[in-house]
Amino acid sequence: MAAIDLQGETTSTDFIYANNFSVNVNDACEGTVMVNNTATAVSGATITAGNNSAGQGQEELYSCLEGMLQTISAQTYSTAGLGSWTISVS
Repeated sequence: MAAIDLQGETTSTDFIYANNFSVNVNDACEGTVMVNNTATAVSGATITAGNNSAGQGQEELYSCLEGMLQTISAQTYSTAGLGSWTISVS
């Protein structure tokens, strides 16, 4: 999975950095810490071959915002400016 820093839509110099997020196969925090714009293997994630329509070949991933700078402004943060998060299977 490759996470991208989230950029403020009003104040574009404010960011929620990708390394503030973790991704886990359990519905909990303390998973694999993301690295900005870098493919990072998510520990424990496995996707087997199968028919997605039949409920096969799927994996649930949960993202958690572990923390962030206290000095950033209250506004909408998004991937619109820097690019989307991506999930790839290898």
